[in-house]
Amino acid sequence: MSNEDFTDLAKIKDRIAKLLRMADDASSPNEAAIAASRARKLMDKYQLSRLDIKDSFEEDFAEQHTGRFFASMPKYLSLFLTAVAKYNDCQPKFQVGKVDFKKSTDDFKKWGHRAAFVGFSSDVQLAVQMYETLLEAVNRLCKEYMTLHGYKGYNVRIGGQFKTAAVLTIQERLREMTLERDKIVNESTGTSLVVLKSKAVEARFGEVKYKTINVDVPDDAKARAAYVAGVRAGRSIEIVRNIEG
Repeated sequence: MSNEDFTDLAKIKDRIAKLLRMADDASSPNEAAIAASRARKLMDKYQLSRLDIKDSFEEDFAEQHTGRFFASMPKYLSLFLTAVAKYNDCQPKFQVGKVDFKKSTDDFKKWGHRAAFVGFSSDVQLAVQMYETLLEAVNRLCKEYMTLHGYKGYNVRIGGQFKTAAVLTIQERLREMTLERDKIVNESTGTSLVVLKSKAVEARFGEVKYKTINVDVPDDAKARAAYVAGVRAGRSIEIVRNIEG
């Protein structure tokens, strides 16, 4: 490698370090997520791990929650949490706490769970931003669908089928995007940063054992129609552009 190559690599490491510092800035979550995404692209492109740039920046691990506590976590949220975590090289986690959402004044607080991500701080930041942005889009499209079809409030069965289908569709798209990303990285060097990051995260937080979640097939016309509409919604939502701006 020439001296010029070393100089260019040093500039790249410095650029990544600056982006990771921006990703750690909680004062602007959207800009932090954009910085984290750009840092990851550079690290994947040049096969640089956080250990490679430790002289410029040493990133910490983080745990960050999103959303409220649920007495019973909806299946589609569990599926979505796992899909987004895997795409962003994080681990999904369910934090335990008191449910503060009340359906009525007589409803007492219960113990429940809320979604969270653990991993390198920039990856966690990006995962939370992706989770919240895409989930907001799914909820908005679901509400539009139910309004269009005359539902005067949230119908749990119809809404659940719509959101489940949308999330499963996004999950498959994220899986395909992950495989394509890893293929490009592996072809360039024969190795993958994903493996290195996964081992580092497991060493810090432990190994995750994923469970298979069975999804019920709609058994009536209205539920099936909502499911089909959810699939279309999942295909229509932009994923990367929403995160990178």
